[in-house]
Amino acid sequence: MPEWGGVFQYDTNKTSLTTEDLKLPFGHFIAHLRKLLGFQSGKNLKGNGVPFPEEIAALKENRIRECMHTTASTLKGLRDLVDSLPSSLQVPTRVSDLYRSSVENSATNPFLSRRMSELAFFDSELVSMLYFPAEHTYAIYLPLLLPIAVTVLGAIRAEIRIRRKKRQLQSKRKAE
Repeated sequence: MPEWGGVFQYDTNKTSLTTEDLKLPFGHFIAHLRKLLGFQSGKNLKGNGVPFPEEIAALKENRIRECMHTTASTLKGLRDLVDSLPSSLQVPTRVSDLYRSSVENSATNPFLSRRMSELAFFDSELVSMLYFPAEHTYAIYLPLLLPIAVTVLGAIRAEIRIRRKKRQLQSKRKAE
């Protein structure tokens, strides 16, 4: 199995191996290596494992297609993520710039476009906005600030009463 490695047991009574003896184990090794690198067939027509230029071109096309697909799905996920944000939150300018650059570069440089889309999706400011929305902040600080607010409002109310009484006394003194 190319992705997990392999063992080739070669049972022989010889003390030294010839090139002919090693063709089969190395043939398997080359086939696994080619498959691991992404080439379609295990062996090519030359039989030496060296890829043809057509195979390299096909591999490049596959990688470009994969990058474009990944970029499109990441940008779609980012769009859905931004749409799910409350309207009170602003998208960071860095995220919107990366998004715009990724879209602009998608046709000319798919590898750069993929990188930019992933940077935008995993931006630390955007992630922190998602994990710490305003409702959570209120839920954390309200139990701490509510007793203080009640005390301050009570003191303001008492101060207003005292001032009203002073005004009433002053108006009575002026009337007398």
